[in-house]
Amino acid sequence: MNEFFLDDPIYTVASNSVDLILKNNIVTRSLRKDAALSSRLGDDWQNLSFVEKLAVSIAYEKQSVKTKELQTMTKVGVTTAHTTLRHLVEIGILEKVATSKAASNQYYRLIQ
Repeated sequence: MNEFFLDDPIYTVASNSVDLILKNNIVTRSLRKDAALSSRLGDDWQNLSFVEKLAVSIAYEKQSVKTKELQTMTKVGVTTAHTTLRHLVEIGILEKVATSKAASNQYYRLIQ
């Protein structure tokens, strides 16, 4: 459950049934995700801008992030989204995966 930033489930057994409670606390999940990324990236995480942190968070949660996806979520221009992702590649946090320079299906992922 920790892998998905969720609290452990709560089971209640009655005579003929079992109740299962799953909590999805967005605040706790966000804090755990930030802590996981902070421990993974160290000081680099603290020095990132809001847009850079969002790009890394998307890549962490979905295993990849595309320029258009970052642009849509942050409401920044395509140039800003592209520049942000390129900067994250330059500092060694993300890697670009593409079959060619102008490939439409290129994406970025966290460097293991």
